[in-house]
Amino acid sequence: MKKAAVILVAILMPLALVAGNVFGELGLGYRTIADSNLTDVYGSGGLNFSLNLGYKVGHPFTLLLETGYFSKEGKTIGLGEKTTFSYIPFILKGRYNINSGNFTPYVGAGVGYVAYKVKNDSPFLEDVSKGTMGFVVETGVCYKVQENFGFLLNAGYLYAKAKPFDVERNIGGVLFSAGLRVKF
Repeated sequence: MKKAAVILVAILMPLALVAGNVFGELGLGYRTIADSNLTDVYGSGGLNFSLNLGYKVGHPFTLLLETGYFSKEGKTIGLGEKTTFSYIPFILKGRYNINSGNFTPYVGAGVGYVAYKVKNDSPFLEDVSKGTMGFVVETGVCYKVQENFGFLLNAGYLYAKAKPFDVERNIGGVLFSAGLRVKF
C-alpha cells in the first residue's frame, strides 16, 4: 500500500503545478460488496470515503486520480471470529462532462490498482495484504454553487478480481456517494 501511495503522489504533483484547471472532490457514501461469499462474512456493504484530484483537460473532458478507503468488519463462517476486510483503490479515470453549466451531468471510466487487506482474529487464519487491478465506471452530476465550489452526487461500480485465500473473488461493488468539489 505504501508503494502505491508514493506512485499516486508522484502523479499528483505535476497536476498540482498546473493550477486553474485543477479541482478536488471529497465524497462519502455507501459501497455494496459484490461477491456473495464475502457478503456472507461481511454483510451487504458499508461506509466508503473517496478523494479525487482532477484536471479539466478542456470541455468536455476531465482526468482524475481517485483514492479512497473502504473497511468492513465481519464474523468468520463456522467459528464466528472477528475479521476485517479493507481496501484502498488508486484509479486513473476519465470523465466526459455532458454540458458545462451550473448543472453538469457526467459519465466516466478508469483503471488502476486496488490494495486490499484481510485481518483475522483467528489463530487458524492468516492475514492477507495484497493488491490487484481494478476497473471503474461511474455516472453522476455536479451542481456548481459558486465558481469554485459545487456539490456532487455519484454512482459507480468497482470491479476488482482478487485471490485473498487462493479463491478468486470480486472485492468491488456498487457505490452511491455525495460530496463536495472545490476548484483550486
